[in-house]
Amino acid sequence: MIDRDVDGTFIQSYEAWGNGGQFIMVFPSLELVAVFTGENYGKFPEMGRPFELIDRYILPAVK
Repeated sequence: MIDRDVDGTFIQSYEAWGNGGQFIMVFPSLELVAVFTGENYGKFPEMGRPFELIDRYILPAVK
């Protein structure tokens, strides 16, 4: 379980991370599931872009 800080509010998530940018993120309190697929094998920071999208755009929009 991971607590994500969104504008001072912590939102719990369950996450599965795969190789190359495969991510499943479940946010029970928001009734939200986010799935990302990618081909960023061994590429940084590209592999972290889904986290930026979740933290900066998606969670603030639905919180």
